[in-house]
Amino acid sequence: MNGTAGPEADFQARQTPWQKAMDYSVKQAVAEVALRPAKPLMIYDGDCNFCKFWVVRWQRSTGARVEYMRSQDMQVAERFPELPRETMDNSVQFIETDGKVYSGAEAVFRSLGYSWRRGWPLWLYQKAPGVAALTEWAYRFVARHRAGFSRLTRLIWRGEFPDG
Repeated sequence: MNGTAGPEADFQARQTPWQKAMDYSVKQAVAEVALRPAKPLMIYDGDCNFCKFWVVRWQRSTGARVEYMRSQDMQVAERFPELPRETMDNSVQFIETDGKVYSGAEAVFRSLGYSWRRGWPLWLYQKAPGVAALTEWAYRFVARHRAGFSRLTRLIWRGEFPDG
């Protein structure tokens, strides 16, 4: 033992959950799939108008460099049995070509990283202290309050928001 493990372990035990979340700047992949996609793939809730609105905007940015599929598409369950339905109901899932799966804010930033001009959010997520924790918290908050954010989005982006 090098003598530093004791105090470090004590420090980590006393940290609040928020402090622990701030200790990392990049989440690890949440899963890995056996069937690797030919190009990066974003899986989203196709029954959610809020989700569909944002996916259309992301598609404009990433073009054909990223594939998008509704989580309700039967091919998703067939191709990726490793992804539980509940996980896909709670947040977007982004599968890189190496088979690693990312969720939530990191999934969004990784997909936008394939845009010609939107790689900076992923850089901030990965490099700036606290950005990962803050954006993951914000993603979860918005996901839990989709109805309210859907109404807000409809007000701000009138004419662009899908009706049904």
